Parts: sequence; C-alpha cells; structure tokens
Amino acid sequence: MRSVSFPNIKTFKSERSGSVAVEGAFIFPVLLTIIYGIIELCRALYANFELDYAIDKTSRYAMVHTDAKPSEIEAQFNNELVNLNANNLISFNISEVANADNTRTANISASYKFELFIPLASFEEFTFNSEQTFMRF
Repeated sequence: MRSVSFPNIKTFKSERSGSVAVEGAFIFPVLLTIIYGIIELCRALYANFELDYAIDKTSRYAMVHTDAKPSEIEAQFNNELVNLNANNLISFNISEVANADNTRTANISASYKFELFIPLASFEEFTFNSEQTFMRF
C-alpha cells in the first residue's frame, strides 16, 4: 500500500496565492447588492419627486385657469409626467367643493406604481401618492 504524503502545514499556511480571489468572492455580492440598492433608492426618490412636481404644476394650472374642465386638468397632469411611465399611473382624482364665500376649494390627488428593475421577493412594486389642496376663485 502506498502512503500519501501531505504537504507540510507550515508551507500551506504561508501560501498567499489566490487570497485576493477568495476575498473578492466574499465581497463582490455584497458590493453589488449595495450598489443596486442605491440605484433603486435614487430611482424611487426621483419618481416620487416627479409625481409631486407634476401635481404641483397641475394645481398651479388649475388655479390660473379657473374655467378649466377636469378633463383639461387631467391632460395637463399627463403632460407634466415627463419621465414617468404613464401606464403605471393608478389613479388621478379632482374634486371641488363650493365654499360659503363664493370660492371653491379643489383637491388633486394621484397614485403611481413604481416597479423595481429586478423584482425582489416581497418588494415587487411601491405605490406613491401625492395630493394638493388649493383655492379656485
């Protein structure tokens, strides 16, 4: 029977070739996850700010154009959604209430469905809501 000789433990411990590859294999998935999370967070914040901006510009349009119909206000809102996918818009609502002093209080609200690039298990989509109330004279 032949005996198998194992290398000396001291020489095995002092060997350093391949250590960078092993360390990189441990760090690389964590680094990619962090980078992906930062990119998705930035995209989500941008979509939320874009929705708020569109609601703000639409409410300004409705304040200035007091005779505008709800369909015209909704068309203005769709024009303001520049970099967002209009197919992900869940709802757009306009409501007006007549006040006792012959003014009107209007409320514009919208909901937008934000989808991740790579859907995760429980976080496939988020819903952003924006609302603004203003006076119409």
